[in-house]
Amino acid sequence: MKKLAIAVFTVVLAIGGGVSVLAQGTQHAGEPIQGAGSVVASSQNNRTARPTNPAISSARAVEIAAAHLASQGIRGATFRSSKMDWERGRWVWEVEFRHGRITYEFYIDVNTGAIVKFEIDR
Repeated sequence: MKKLAIAVFTVVLAIGGGVSVLAQGTQHAGEPIQGAGSVVASSQNNRTARPTNPAISSARAVEIAAAHLASQGIRGATFRSSKMDWERGRWVWEVEFRHGRITYEFYIDVNTGAIVKFEIDR
């Protein structure tokens, strides 16, 4: 009996993460696919997997944002929220402070601690 070699290419879209996985390998008749499972692309602007242990913690991102407000002479702002989000091609901590009717929103890189975006909503 001749073994039939079949190259298999399958694209799987991971639910929730938007990560495309390419499984490729060789299959002989009656055998499982050999080799597969590397991440090769992303469905949302090359979005990488959400970091499970970022270099900058949420608490550290809040400290960075508070220090920036203080350096700008803004006193008395109240911390509102912090969450991890994808922004401008990278994972960031989105940190929000309020002072009266003014909202200060920071986007802080989870790997470097750099403020990549700062917005003031009046």
